[in-house]
Amino acid sequence: MPYNENKFHLFKLLSKKALIPSKDEISKNKNSRSAKLRYAIRNDNSFIYPKELKNKFKNYFDLEETNL
Repeated sequence: MPYNENKFHLFKLLSKKALIPSKDEISKNKNSRSAKLRYAIRNDNSFIYPKELKNKFKNYFDLEETNL
């Protein structure tokens, strides 16, 4: 089954490897040496929240629903 057709996945993983800065970026910005960028795109599958979690973060979930 292709990854994006699985009903249990919330995100479509775009790359398995993290992006790291180039040598040019590191020479310009020394703090970027340890940077690693990981990213994914959320799909339309819904997440079933456990009751305890939903009660604990009720205000957050209410905000998220109003932004849809």
